[in-house]
Amino acid sequence: SVNAAFCFARFTTNSSGPSVILAKAKSATIGTFTSVQDSDELGKVVFAGADGTNATSIGAEIKAVARPTIATGSIPTRLEIGLTKSGETSPTGRIRLEPTGNSKFYVDSGNIFEIRRGGTSSTQEAISLYNGSTGFNTGSLAFTVRGDGDCENANNAYTGISDVKLKENIVDAESQWDDIR
Repeated sequence: SVNAAFCFARFTTNSSGPSVILAKAKSATIGTFTSVQDSDELGKVVFAGADGTNATSIGAEIKAVARPTIATGSIPTRLEIGLTKSGETSPTGRIRLEPTGNSKFYVDSGNIFEIRRGGTSSTQEAISLYNGSTGFNTGSLAFTVRGDGDCENANNAYTGISDVKLKENIVDAESQWDDIR
């Protein structure tokens, strides 16, 4: 048995499950469908609990945010998950899923781990780590793996990594002692 205050069930022979729809129009008049704009919040689910004084202390939230290039029938949307850490009173964004396929993960120590979709170009970042971050769009690039597998950090680049397991006909080098003398 499931303990729930609300239960949505759908009895049907097709594969669709029940839905809850949160919708926003950028208008104060019901029936007027003014388009939402970039960064407008489309809706969110908030998880709250009693903290001994208040019944509505927010512990976490999941929200949908409109992104640019909104057009009839198409609203690109970013999904964000925020969590409240000990000693704080509101959620901090921890996971951001972009409509482009890029994903960002914010860590307390000021690090952001980012996964980007893209091709195999040596100029395209595939996986990146930023440090000194105070939010999703801040910090300095500390380490990246490019689309072609090359790696870079703040001080150097590593390309064509050599692996003995991928080599053939390996022989020991002859003594260099005579050359040194």
